Amino acid sequence: MRHAWTVLAEKVIIDQATNNISIDVLEQVAVDLPPLPEGKRGYLVPAKLEVVTLWYRSDTLVPERGRMRLRLLGPAGDDIHTIETDIDLTQHQRLRARAAMMALPVSITGVYLFVVELAHGQAWVEVARVPLEIAIRTSTALPTTQH
Repeated sequence: MRHAWTVLAEKVIIDQATNNISIDVLEQVAVDLPPLPEGKRGYLVPAKLEVVTLWYRSDTLVPERGRMRLRLLGPAGDDIHTIETDIDLTQHQRLRARAAMMALPVSITGVYLFVVELAHGQAWVEVARVPLEIAIRTSTALPTTQH
């Protein structure tokens, strides 16, 4: 199984007639948030985004199955969130995997990384890193959800 690409998107449209995809790429987000209260780890910022990956068979004639892991790392390299999912290429030669998020856990301004990994035996092999720059502007007038 091979990884073709990974994109962080704000909007994804799949043409029903051709199965082609149009993607509005997301590279940075600026948010206005109140100052973080003492004892709170960060914010859960409402944000509609998707991580889209394209996988394809190593040999077009040989069906494959695999497992991918998507990790969100903070600016300091800390693990914020991890999801795993199966990649099934037994019926089709390629597959787009989509992971949608309705909120983004953030704590500081900086570059957050979406790391895509493929299971290889008992180990995970990194196949992509997609950065998302987050700029937090503090304001005392805006409410937010905290975690």
